[in-house]
Amino acid sequence: MAKLTKTQWAEARTKWESDPREGFDWLVAELKLDVSRQAVSKTAKAQEWTKKVAQPAPQPKAKVAQPKKAVAKLTSKASESVKQEQAEEPNPVGRPSLYKPEYAELAGEFCLMGATDATLAEYFEVTEQTINNWKIDHPDFFESIKAGKDVADAKVASALFKSATGGHVITEDRLVSDGNGGQEVVTLEKKIEPSVHAQRYWLNNRQPKLWKEKVEAPVEINLNIFPSKEVLDGIYTKALDEAASRDSKLIGRRERLGLLIEQDRLD
Repeated sequence: MAKLTKTQWAEARTKWESDPREGFDWLVAELKLDVSRQAVSKTAKAQEWTKKVAQPAPQPKAKVAQPKKAVAKLTSKASESVKQEQAEEPNPVGRPSLYKPEYAELAGEFCLMGATDATLAEYFEVTEQTINNWKIDHPDFFESIKAGKDVADAKVASALFKSATGGHVITEDRLVSDGNGGQEVVTLEKKIEPSVHAQRYWLNNRQPKLWKEKVEAPVEINLNIFPSKEVLDGIYTKALDEAASRDSKLIGRRERLGLLIEQDRLD
């Protein structure tokens, strides 16, 4: 952030001391100062700025929660710690945003390492809802996250495809004899065999209709397993008819048998 000249600081002090308004946000906005409100506040305290006009009666103000310091873990490309300056005085306009322009690049780098929205919230020490709000309010932040996630997903997909097709190659340098009493470095390549697990995972997700291992077939369950009264009556009537028929046949056989016995006795 740029520094102000002595003339600019003098102008800022004169305007602030001659104005009844408290705080420094309005001063930074009206003079278009190229420093933060916190920087102006520190300078004012160090130089003991004093109001030279009558102060209005103080009005009760609701307590404003002080913003939390946000410390992000940086990648090798961005190794400096990111800290959010803690507000020293209540902001009469409202709570200041914790967002900083450099967060867009940092978020993209985190997503390249596989970070999710929940992980980003931990890095920046905010809630996941705040991350979603930043996406809406800052398009560059949203685009950086999207690009980082897309690249990370593409790299993983490429690595999975190579594992499934045997595309991974390991190189190793070895010292071997050159046949003349000396030695030379030879680079050896070893191709990794295709992974059946990677093939199964790829096909299960890319062609689930053809390769999904668990096929769920619809099963029709008949809840009406007990016969109705009409069916039971029919079964009962049929059983009675069959019993009567058997009895009739048995009686006929007995009568014929009796006749045969009586005829044999007469003969």
